[in-house]
Amino acid sequence: MSIKTKYSKGIKLFFGYLKRYRKTLIYLSILSVFAAITNSATPYLAGRLIDALIGRQTNFIFLLCLWLGVKLFADVTQWRIGVKSEHLEADIDADYISTGVARIVDFPLKFHKSRKMGEIFDRISRAAGHLSNITCHIIIDLAPEFLSIFFAPVGFYLL
Repeated sequence: MSIKTKYSKGIKLFFGYLKRYRKTLIYLSILSVFAAITNSATPYLAGRLIDALIGRQTNFIFLLCLWLGVKLFADVTQWRIGVKSEHLEADIDADYISTGVARIVDFPLKFHKSRKMGEIFDRISRAAGHLSNITCHIIIDLAPEFLSIFFAPVGFYLL
């Protein structure tokens, strides 16, 4: 089996496990886009706010309120992503373990006599932990950061 085939099979399997969480992942993706936009707009607005303060412009109060609103929206969005991500991580972990144990229970008695169940349950638990970590900590937590890196130059160019 080639490396390409092995990885493509693993990716298909990974996304197969995530199919039942499609609505939550779409919701988190939308929140990630909003978080990325607001996180990339916050430094720009802070710079404009400081420029208005130094230049004694009359739109200082407006910029302060705008910056505060965008920052508040960004913080609430990040908080909501964190809460929903933790729920998703717990659901993925629990569902994977319960599915794995349910499959093992259906195996014949010969299998159970020939193998150590503690090692098998440990492998299932580690796999569930890796699956939930990849999904929640790598994909969901890092998505807004990478998107804000993308949105910042685009927004700066357009403004």
